[in-house]
Amino acid sequence: MQPKVLHNSLITIITVVLNAKETIERAIKSVISQNYENLEYIIIDGGSTDGTLDIINKYKDRLSYFISEKDNGIYDAMNKGIRKATGDIIGLLNADDWYEANVFFTIANEFNCNNVDVLAGETWVFYKNGNKRLRGNNSFANLWQGMPVCHQAVFITKRAYDLYGLYDTRYKIVADYELLLRMYHRGAKLLQIKNVLVNYSATGISSTSYLRTAVEFNSAIELYIDKYPTKSKEISNLCKERVRTAYFRYNIENYPNSLLSLFNRLNFDYKKGIVIWGTGIWGRKIKDLFITLKIKVPFFVDNDEHKWNTKFYDMQIFAPSVLSEYEGNVFVAVKKYDISILEQLHSYNNSKLQWLLLNEVINEAEKHYTLVPPPYIYVKHVNSLVKIYYYVMTAFRRCLNAA
Repeated sequence: MQPKVLHNSLITIITVVLNAKETIERAIKSVISQNYENLEYIIIDGGSTDGTLDIINKYKDRLSYFISEKDNGIYDAMNKGIRKATGDIIGLLNADDWYEANVFFTIANEFNCNNVDVLAGETWVFYKNGNKRLRGNNSFANLWQGMPVCHQAVFITKRAYDLYGLYDTRYKIVADYELLLRMYHRGAKLLQIKNVLVNYSATGISSTSYLRTAVEFNSAIELYIDKYPTKSKEISNLCKERVRTAYFRYNIENYPNSLLSLFNRLNFDYKKGIVIWGTGIWGRKIKDLFITLKIKVPFFVDNDEHKWNTKFYDMQIFAPSVLSEYEGNVFVAVKKYDISILEQLHSYNNSKLQWLLLNEVINEAEKHYTLVPPPYIYVKHVNSLVKIYYYVMTAFRRCLNAA
């Protein structure tokens, strides 16, 4: 039985794709199987050559508009689709992702009951190793901290695009973030709901894009920093930390043995195995590095009680209290709450437990790889991004070679 919809708004879904033959059919099926009749489906292909077009052509009779031609990046392709859209509500689905069943009814009802310009739901995030996590929503009031939602779970009215503009194609990675900042601060009405709307494949930004991502985020928030007069210092520190962390992430992923060097410099024994504290983004990143470096991980600990006695990377997750009697080493793969975790570790009063915080390692990396200029860069004008990006990366590589 189909859910009741209060008003049958026309929903436009736009999929932008380039060479995604392995996943495009799943994305298409998740749209056309919604059983929502008032639907417009647009696919913008960037000139695929891998068989993607053969799959799309199988469903051509279900498409309202389809074109395959070279574009100037993902946001240029999205803008093409938005210009062609005639729907009241517009959603953007990447070729690697797929919708939950019957979500269009929920979306239409939420828009029509609440009279909003932007709607954001929750997202299941799937990783290459088979793990998944639920990405909820941070408040739009905290946009200054970064992207509060998954872009694929955001739906925006055609009227809002007409009023506030499309994606700024000068950004190559975070134009979705800048658009939400723009709409929020120009008076758009935004709503967040607890429903899971979409499944997102976290294929990840390539390691060479970390710094550009950080600089683009910083550039976007700089445009609106006057909107946060009481947060200017926090924003400045966040911008600095974002770029500093990008350097570190680039370093350890491209030169994993450098992590061992940092452990040695900090007198942290990794040869007998290391417990990882944290199963979030950094927990996954550190575990992947430990696999590469052949460092044994006996188990994970996490403060989230809902994760206790479940598995992560096929390993048990325990409450941190198990460390009170544990003899060995623990790496705290958490950045945000490391001070409170440090207090927890001290409270166990376990002289046989050695620990190391992620932030300690990042600090040591910064000392070891003396970067000139310092990695505290954010710019006011996005046109400067490419120049600054290559300048700083050149300096970074020079320092790596000298280390």
